Amino acid sequence: MYRVVLADDEKWSLYGLSQMICWADYQCEICGMAYDGLSALDLCRREKPDLLISDIRMPGMDGLELTRCIALEMPRTTVILITGYSDLKYAQQALRLGVFDFLLKQITPGDLDQMLRRYQENMQKKARALSCSFYFSFFDESNTRSIADCMEDLCVQVPFQKACAMTFQYNEPVVISHALVHQQEDELLIAFLTGCNLITVFCFSDGSFSGSQAVYKRLMIGIPERVGISESCPTSAAFFTMYRQSILAVLTAQFWHISTPVQYYRWLQNDTLQHLESIHAFVSVKNVAGATMALDSLLCSRQRMQIDQMDLLIHRAASLCASHGLSELSFLENLDLYQYVSSGGTWEDLSSELHAAQHGDDASDESSRLMRRIMHYIDLHYAEDIRISDLAASFYLNASYMSTLIRKKTGKTYTDIIAEKRIDCAKKLLRSTDETVLEVAHMVGYHEYAHFNTLFKRMCGMTPAQYRKQMDRLPSASCEDNHCY
Repeated sequence: MYRVVLADDEKWSLYGLSQMICWADYQCEICGMAYDGLSALDLCRREKPDLLISDIRMPGMDGLELTRCIALEMPRTTVILITGYSDLKYAQQALRLGVFDFLLKQITPGDLDQMLRRYQENMQKKARALSCSFYFSFFDESNTRSIADCMEDLCVQVPFQKACAMTFQYNEPVVISHALVHQQEDELLIAFLTGCNLITVFCFSDGSFSGSQAVYKRLMIGIPERVGISESCPTSAAFFTMYRQSILAVLTAQFWHISTPVQYYRWLQNDTLQHLESIHAFVSVKNVAGATMALDSLLCSRQRMQIDQMDLLIHRAASLCASHGLSELSFLENLDLYQYVSSGGTWEDLSSELHAAQHGDDASDESSRLMRRIMHYIDLHYAEDIRISDLAASFYLNASYMSTLIRKKTGKTYTDIIAEKRIDCAKKLLRSTDETVLEVAHMVGYHEYAHFNTLFKRMCGMTPAQYRKQMDRLPSASCEDNHCY
């Protein structure tokens, strides 16, 4: 049942509205009524309704101010405002605050019936939109749809024309709702959990965008370690393109250890190719040491270069080396820098590998560095369907060697590590969100509820439902560790 709060300073109008229809026919129940804006806000804070129907003109706090407070404190509550014709000038302001729709005064049962049916359809559509498979499909490279179209699928009204994406990277796993919405008159923020330790926020405005610090404070999502920001664009731009730009920017910050926000920018390919001249001079005379030093020096001198630009630079350098028979640097041909940085690689790591290619390196040090990158990659991707062969392929290794390396370095199998990380994160989700057990199972990578339930019980001694019930009885301070690894 949808919980409904009604607010109007005219008591007979409020009583008439409450008796006008059989609310249960629309899967609704009235959980409270208020006769002024302040009382309505207190009531909403207590009852956490799904729907608020409020008059726009009330003493103490009018409907617009009430809507503004609801948007800040209870973004999942839908607001419908009751207006007279003279109040329509406030419509644009109300829409910017996220109002679902308006009911004109002298409401008839037919008006209310039509509105509630639209509300039901919207809620059903929103429920489908928040399913895990639908939600994650937005961030697949096959998604060519516009930002505006994707927001429409999420049942989010965007009254602004410009957008940008900000990706926040944390040093530990984070948890938020599927699509966390924060709306003000001049800006709309929608946050998505895009990785174990990544939150991507799409910002909408007609003016200038808030800084990254203001964004994460408004959303109360914690202070990130790194921030990547896309270009500003119209909402007709491709959703995935803007997301990808913000990811490239945050990976650039990670690769170069940049603590300030990194803004994505478009670059000219010719500028990048000019940097190869110093390398070509050594490659042409088969001077491996000189070519390696030149590439290493170039990387150090081009700090803050974006990952996609650097990837092109490295592959052009690798092609030069291959064309002149310098096999010592052949590993660069297969280097996927996006994958390399995603798995924890930094410019120091790449510099060390260049040094090892030139002089040789201690095998144990090399395997330790590799293992750190492998574990970092697992931390970011454990919820995905990645087999040991897929993991090995990501690092250009044999699956058997990968399996042996993991067991040797951790004392556990790859399957055990994945299961532990998934169950630990599931415990955090069960403690800190209202997602159903089935949704939690999907979020951590299990598509069969029975398998998730059995595995959880074997590892934790109780079912997920029993675990959640037990945690609900404990004060938050006594809950076990608040991290999932």
